[in-house]
Amino acid sequence: LLLVVEAWYPLADTEVIIMLSGDAVVSEILYVYVKHFLLSQSALGLLGIDFGGAPTQTRTAQAQPTQPGAQAQPTLLEQTVPGSCGVLYFATAWLELHAFIAARLAKVGTPANMPSFSEATRQFLAFRNYRMHRPSGV
Repeated sequence: LLLVVEAWYPLADTEVIIMLSGDAVVSEILYVYVKHFLLSQSALGLLGIDFGGAPTQTRTAQAQPTQPGAQAQPTLLEQTVPGSCGVLYFATAWLELHAFIAARLAKVGTPANMPSFSEATRQFLAFRNYRMHRPSGV
C-alpha cells in the first residue's frame, strides 16, 4: 500500500499519472482519449479514470445427477469479474488520497493493519465523495 501511494508525489495540480498493469498493451487510442478528456472535461470530483479492461466471465460446473438416469441440472453460474488494465489519477485528488491513507495509517499504527490499496481507495471514494470515470464501451 505504501509503495503505491509513495510512488508519485505531484508537484503541480495539472499533473496526472497513468498506472498500467504489467500485461497491459497500450494503443494510440489511449493517448488520444486521455488527451481529449484532459482538454475537454473537468476533473472536479474525480479521483481518476479507470481504463478497466475486458471483464472476464467465469462459470461453475454443472451439478452431477444424484440418481442414475437423471439429467444434470443446469447450474451454470456466470459471473462477470471486472478487470483492470490501468488507471489515470489526477494530482489534486491523489494528494487527498495520500493524506487520507496517511491519516488511516496513523490511526491503525502499523502497515500490516491497513487494508489493500484497492480497499483503501474504495473507502476514500466513499468518504470524500469522489468517483472514478470509466469510459463507455470499456
